[in-house]
Amino acid sequence: MSQNNLQMGNYRLLRLIGKGGFADVYLARHIYLNNLAAIKVLHIDQDYLEMFHKEAQTIAELTHPNIVRVFDFGLEDDRAFLVMEYAPYGSLGRYGNSVVPLPNVLSYVRQVAGALQYSHNRQVIHRDIKPENMLIAANYHILLSDFGLALHNRTLSIEHAETAGTVSYVAPEQIQGFPQPASDQYSLAITVYKWLCGKLPFQGTIAEVTAQQLSALPPPLHGPLEIERVVMRALAKDPKARFSDVQEFADALVEAGEAIGVEPSRPEEEHFSTSGAKRRAAPETVKLSSRRISRQSGRELASAATIRQNKPDKPVMPPSPRPGHLSRRQIMLGIITIAGAGALGLGIAALQHAPAAPVLRQFPSPTTLPTLASTPTKGSTPMSTKKPAPSSTPNPSPTPVQQQAPAQTPTSAPSNPGLLFYTYTGHSNVVYAVTWSPDGKYVASGGADQTAQVWSATNGFPILIYRGHSATVTALAWSPNGTRIASASDDHTVHVWNQNGNLLYICRGHTNSVHTVAWSPDGTKLATGSSDNTARIWDTSGNLLMSYTDHHATVWSVTWSPSGRYLASASGSVGSPDHTVKIWDINTGSTTFTYNGHNDLVFYAVWSPDGKHIASGGNGGSLQLWSAISGNQELIYRGHTDTVYGLSWSPDSTRLASGSLDNTVKIWDIQNNSTVFSYNGHSAAVYGVAWSPDGTRIASGSYDRTVQVWQA
Repeated sequence: MSQNNLQMGNYRLLRLIGKGGFADVYLARHIYLNNLAAIKVLHIDQDYLEMFHKEAQTIAELTHPNIVRVFDFGLEDDRAFLVMEYAPYGSLGRYGNSVVPLPNVLSYVRQVAGALQYSHNRQVIHRDIKPENMLIAANYHILLSDFGLALHNRTLSIEHAETAGTVSYVAPEQIQGFPQPASDQYSLAITVYKWLCGKLPFQGTIAEVTAQQLSALPPPLHGPLEIERVVMRALAKDPKARFSDVQEFADALVEAGEAIGVEPSRPEEEHFSTSGAKRRAAPETVKLSSRRISRQSGRELASAATIRQNKPDKPVMPPSPRPGHLSRRQIMLGIITIAGAGALGLGIAALQHAPAAPVLRQFPSPTTLPTLASTPTKGSTPMSTKKPAPSSTPNPSPTPVQQQAPAQTPTSAPSNPGLLFYTYTGHSNVVYAVTWSPDGKYVASGGADQTAQVWSATNGFPILIYRGHSATVTALAWSPNGTRIASASDDHTVHVWNQNGNLLYICRGHTNSVHTVAWSPDGTKLATGSSDNTARIWDTSGNLLMSYTDHHATVWSVTWSPSGRYLASASGSVGSPDHTVKIWDINTGSTTFTYNGHNDLVFYAVWSPDGKHIASGGNGGSLQLWSAISGNQELIYRGHTDTVYGLSWSPDSTRLASGSLDNTVKIWDIQNNSTVFSYNGHSAAVYGVAWSPDGTRIASGSYDRTVQVWQA
């Protein structure tokens, strides 16, 4: 049916926004009042019109702030149609297989449970609870839709009690033909499980999933035990073993969250961002070859759909198609889909207009989550003698860098290096930045989905998402006291926010992408580097203290000396001769030493915790170790076969971890210039690498959209 100039009742159809076996859904505008609505034009036989009309009346009587409103019902040229509330921001199905932060989960469950309890009190069972049937209203509240499979208990008969719904979410008793209000509670618990784990508890064909729903226990959540106990009770096979009603389930889940310091987010804090990959047309897949490519042609490579004028950009992974869910089993006789956009993802007509999202709050205190046990430490091993190879050209009298940091002892040798503890899958696009909290209890990550995410270092359980940036998050740094996080971005800014996700201040002044950010050891200053060829220092209010302008190419990395008096900045651009690392005095802004050992772009430089060495790497795949005091080159490590993007020292200054376009992370022993271990768990380039404060684990972020935490 063409919608051109087509009118249904008092509504003019604007465009088709969803299509399914039971109905087509159009975005429509009232010809007199000018307001938008969703018009569902139903595909039903005349024999079912009367029953459909009665069902529509029942659903229209459900007036609740979290239920899609049905405004009207009519017939036009023998076509039945419904006029419904239009939800402009799509459905919660947009999360796909991404892990959803716990504050959001608590908020969604509380809203959906309120709607279900309201309908259950009026003898209406929904029977098709799943994320795709939870729509996002203009005020960011959740609207439960698609009551078309709802049963009116007052007229329930055996012939109308057959199985319906999406089998992955359907309760055992519903599969057997005996739905009841507790069936909706079970389906909501399945939804919560998927949000928390990023996958459904039961996998396989329709027949296999059906059999598992009837008899198999769901796998553990591997999250906080308080949360797991509540969800598993709601997933009991026996309806009588579940909570007495769905509201009790929601209340118990919120209480469990509060017990670990997590409260439900507020809807106005969940502005569902439509930026980044979520709103882009799928670009062509970017192939990262093993040839030598610069960071501007590698990390900054982008499809034509995402390249910005006069500004290089990082590669943007094509957004995954929404994961396919098992089709609705249309066994029920005479029950017609009625309200909302639901499983078709309908009502997603204005995604490009959704406002940018602020932070999600309630980041629990560092004491609320358990931590992995630290590996005992032993005495430090002396450094071996290095061969000086002066490929650098220091200034006539390079100023020695004062070493104030106390020596740290190395951890004991790991018994199983590379053992994967877990994979964090909360990002929907490339992950560029990874950092640990100083106490080792949390990890923060950022990337091309324009978010910074905080999660438990113990098990990857999501805690908080910061959505304040309008472009790729390129770098993250945790303040030494663990109370603040600084995030750098392609939007030319650095945001500083606290452990609750509240924005404290913004460092503005760079005129191009900011690629690096680092706190001074005492936490009183921030250093940044940018494609505007400058490195800058800021105070803790976001005021600019100093601009360093001795580079003539993009500044990719900055690193502080342990004393906090000096900064080292690494640079490089295609066509520029500046492939250097410069050490400069933060008090005077003067360059004290220039390291010229690289003949191509330098993407990373890191000062060793003991203050004796600087390691740098970039195009070509080699790492160079040189003295922070004399500037003499000490070692060259050639273990990678492609560009090096990430570097991190072990806390004892004896090993380096490096990530590369060759899809690996190498652990390099600087005492004997050898590869201790090569981690091959990622399926694409590794951009971010961070060693845990206790030296036992490494977190690595990748083009494959994951962060993997593994034994060092």
